[in-house]
Amino acid sequence: MLVVGICGVGVYKYFGADAEALCRQAEESMERDPDGAETLLQRAIEQAGGRYPDAEVLLCLVAARRSDWSAAYNLLSIADTQSCRPGLLLELGLRANAAGKQPIARQALLLASERTPDNIETLEALLSVLRDRNDSARAMATVRTLLELEPDVSRWWFELGVRHESAHDRQAAVVAYRRAMELGLPQAVAEDARMRIISNLIETGDAVAARGELAHLAELPASNPALVGLLRARLHRLKGNPEQAFLELDKVIDRLGKLTDVIQLRGMLHMDVGNYQLAVDDLGLVIQQYPDAADVHFHLSVAYDQLQQTELARHHRDRYLESRTKEDDRDPFESEKPDQDVSPKP
Repeated sequence: MLVVGICGVGVYKYFGADAEALCRQAEESMERDPDGAETLLQRAIEQAGGRYPDAEVLLCLVAARRSDWSAAYNLLSIADTQSCRPGLLLELGLRANAAGKQPIARQALLLASERTPDNIETLEALLSVLRDRNDSARAMATVRTLLELEPDVSRWWFELGVRHESAHDRQAAVVAYRRAMELGLPQAVAEDARMRIISNLIETGDAVAARGELAHLAELPASNPALVGLLRARLHRLKGNPEQAFLELDKVIDRLGKLTDVIQLRGMLHMDVGNYQLAVDDLGLVIQQYPDAADVHFHLSVAYDQLQQTELARHHRDRYLESRTKEDDRDPFESEKPDQDVSPKP
């Protein structure tokens, strides 16, 4: 590794200053003349004896400048990313992310974070990509690294709460959100954090704590009355009062009627009171929007079973098991193509 490091810094001087000068000239002219920059970089690599890490990654940036992401992806795969300037990898990752090219953005930012594991800008950019790609395990690791570096930054605690929530670790999510609020959040984010706390408390069955948080939220002048009403409806359901939950839902459904959470809650309330056909109608709308929602498949299976529609019950039971497997085992790097259009999943 020492030999590689020495080569990465000084071997080009052995061939004279030409390679460095050509690379510098290419970097300066890349935005206005990508074709000319490409020629200069190729000459720099030749002058350096066939390998010049900075020039190799700069060629990726030239391809990115042309929006030739397939070429950029291929060039990055053969570049010496262990010896180039880490800032070039960060620049490539940021440019790719801005263009919506998630696979190459993530690859470049992962490489950059390996080279500079304490660089906040790199880690924040990487977290954005991992979040968009629903790469939960790596996103969690990145948030934890950010918290090690900046333990008193509230947004990293809020993000940790989101990570725990997505992993269905409700109690840990509540702890993280509360810590974020203690450290101070912008008003809109603080309101979101409190709503998330209430939602997670409801999911854990802690009606007393949820009711206390909800009372405080309702007193805030900036709180969204419709969303507060939705939380009240969920709390009534938790306490075993479906009729009251329906009444609360009726008050806000005109304002939140298109929101998936509303439709799902109404479907679950129909399940609670034995209106299985109405439950199927609502939960079917939810599954159209989120086809891999495991919990919705589970409840659809139960509802169809109650309606004695055996085939549909079996279908949703199988889809439930498949969706759970996807959540547990999904490998975000598997079978990716550089120009693949991958939308984030809920």
